[in-house]
Amino acid sequence: MQTQLNVSRREGTGKGVARKLRAAAQIPGVVYSKGAPAEPVSMDRKAFEILMKHGGHHGLIDLRLDSNREPLKALVREIQVHPVSRLVEHVDLQRVSMQERIRIEVPIVLIGKPEGVRLGGGILEHNLRQVEVECLPGEIPEKIEVDVTALAVGHSVHVSDLKVGNLTVMAHAETAVATVSMPAAERAAEETAATAAAAATAAVAPGDAAAVAKDAKPGDKPAAKGDKPAAKDAKGGDKPAGKEAKGGKS
Repeated sequence: MQTQLNVSRREGTGKGVARKLRAAAQIPGVVYSKGAPAEPVSMDRKAFEILMKHGGHHGLIDLRLDSNREPLKALVREIQVHPVSRLVEHVDLQRVSMQERIRIEVPIVLIGKPEGVRLGGGILEHNLRQVEVECLPGEIPEKIEVDVTALAVGHSVHVSDLKVGNLTVMAHAETAVATVSMPAAERAAEETAATAAAAATAAVAPGDAAAVAKDAKPGDKPAAKGDKPAAKDAKGGDKPAGKEAKGGKS
């Protein structure tokens, strides 16, 4: 995708100059080039907004710096937006060589309705909406499409599943792009049931607890680990007699 943008050099810099440009429906910007000084420029606001609507911030553009020069290949590197009015306040443009690989963010578009949504009542979650790729400027795709038709509940599409040809995807291979999950209410019900089952398994059986309470005497302390059971008292409280020695000593 290639789109043209006309820009003009601007002599002055600073906040005062930038305010005057914005008041005249212009956007201040800078063009950066490898091995060359940055060039302050300005561009028509309406023309730039049209460029953005056509996806110019995700692809290569023909940058015409003054009308008497040949267009340059460039990328929109950064856009500064006013926090309240949401109007573009400044644009950074990067001149590129068609022979050098670059890195750029590309949008991810999901195609189809997942099986887990149609038949299992699941919810499709679009986890990764754009991804950074490395490629030659002429290979930049407008978008990366992902078919999620066969996706079942509990399953995901990962970065490693993307079909990107000669592009190098910079994100981790196991990063989830899209997931079909069960509705929150059903998930909460399953988690509650699992927690209750685990608690019931860990609890002492009622019969065992009653037996322990019956045998215990007031003031008894639990036996320490490794202690031997106490011997039963002899009748009448006497201690057990030892064996008599034959022919006892006089």
